[in-house]
Amino acid sequence: MASIRVLLYFISPNRKEWFYNEKIISSLVASGMLIASVAPTYASAINISPLNELSVESSVLTEGITVDGNYIPSGVTAVTVNISNNTGFTSFSTKVDLGSAYDVLLDNDNKPVVSVGSVIEDSLYSCSEKDNSLAFVTASAVDEDANGEIFTFYVNKDESSKDASIALLDIANGTPTSLGENASIMSGSKGYYISGDFNDDDIIDARDATACLTGLNRSGMSALPYYIAVIMQTFLFPDIDYIDSAYIWSDKRDMTAENTAQVILNYYAATSAGNPFPRPTELLVGYAILT
Repeated sequence: MASIRVLLYFISPNRKEWFYNEKIISSLVASGMLIASVAPTYASAINISPLNELSVESSVLTEGITVDGNYIPSGVTAVTVNISNNTGFTSFSTKVDLGSAYDVLLDNDNKPVVSVGSVIEDSLYSCSEKDNSLAFVTASAVDEDANGEIFTFYVNKDESSKDASIALLDIANGTPTSLGENASIMSGSKGYYISGDFNDDDIIDARDATACLTGLNRSGMSALPYYIAVIMQTFLFPDIDYIDSAYIWSDKRDMTAENTAQVILNYYAATSAGNPFPRPTELLVGYAILT
């Protein structure tokens, strides 16, 4: 039986109305099902309920399926993270460390093949993998309070391996961005902002993506121009000192869920998994900038 440790992170601000659907439901035919249920330990006390129960379910596909255009043959193992007694969250993040018995199934872009459940049907999500560790993060402007499947990823399993452990680890606090090219700016001056840091904590994580989505919801616009954000800054993004930190492109293009919140999630997932974040020349997310 796989050994499973769970440390997960949930945030739930005031409920807001925002609509986005990206839902993939997989049909799994299981044999030799392995289920472990645990009461999670939390790393933060922000709007978190200890009543949430998480379970990890491992099942072998007895017939091939297609997930987001990717064909998965029979014999592949599906690993599903479920939640019950869900009290609601808008941000979710976990890092899955797999033992040597598993190899994560990747698509043609070398990204993990992932299907998401109805629990996060209103959320954006991102996933990144390196060295058999997988980071999965979500953000939404509306509480996700359903029970059931959060997400599923797929692995090839070596039955001869003695290390069949699956560990779900907390990445709630993100990675401080005061590294590399940011170090001199952040250590030498108080007058700076970090592009993409919506809550001014010097960290880029799922909470920033949620703040972006919440601000877009408040504005009533799917594409928010910079000049409107400047005028309505206190209302739209109350935790930002410099509105420029909400605009992660050098040309300050209109903010949208796809070109801002999704990019922030991609950044968070990639860096949490230990991968470099690919940057187009005009993309500034994560950079510290003097004011």
